[in-house]
Amino acid sequence: MALLRRSSSAVPRRTIRTIMNKPKYQSLMQPDIPNASYCGEADAYWADEIHVRDGKTYATTDDRPDEPRHRPHVDVGTEIEIPNNKLKWDKSNPTGHGVVFLSRAGYVYCYV
Repeated sequence: MALLRRSSSAVPRRTIRTIMNKPKYQSLMQPDIPNASYCGEADAYWADEIHVRDGKTYATTDDRPDEPRHRPHVDVGTEIEIPNNKLKWDKSNPTGHGVVFLSRAGYVYCYV
């Protein structure tokens, strides 16, 4: 198992709410469905730890409160499998965090 952590030294950490209001971020599309958007504060969970195990990628969720973000609760430290086709590497991430976007049913829209 490999453990990867996003480095925040190069990019100042900003709030997801500040970043979500930027046109560049709002225009991000799902990697496997390029005409389908996924960005919304209620879909976003910081996931700074990425684990690669047996060829599969997993992200671990953050500890920010859900209610201000109007998002469903996901327990802190929940490991979410990120399908390879949902890993987005072609656009920069201005938050300084790994971010996983989930549907209310737990479907992974994207990891950026």
